[in-house]
Amino acid sequence: MTIPILPADEAAPAPQRDIQHYMRPGLLQLRALPPLSLYVHLPWCLKKCPYCDFNSHAVGGASALPEARYLDALRADLEAALPLVWGRPVQTVFIGGGTPSLFSPASIDQLLGDIRALLPLTAGAE
Repeated sequence: MTIPILPADEAAPAPQRDIQHYMRPGLLQLRALPPLSLYVHLPWCLKKCPYCDFNSHAVGGASALPEARYLDALRADLEAALPLVWGRPVQTVFIGGGTPSLFSPASIDQLLGDIRALLPLTAGAE
């Protein structure tokens, strides 16, 4: 059996469907959509480890972090995604990076407050 190989410009494009296509009524046969897990990426470290392949960036220290601007951008991203997750509770919030502990306790508190204000959390959310 031979597999035809076509130059990329001759191949038929794959159909483009967004998540709304798959979430329209009747397509999913679920009683309710499953709960979500939320991952929040804080991509800064004191130094970049040679083995790390995550999107992370070295900073000179915690005072060099653009905490307020980054939190504003995270909230804007979350607000933009709300129509895609409406009505689905969050059961787990993961905060990774980078080194999330470089962010001040006040910034982490603001981040978690924004998440609580915008998304419904399950009773035992972690």
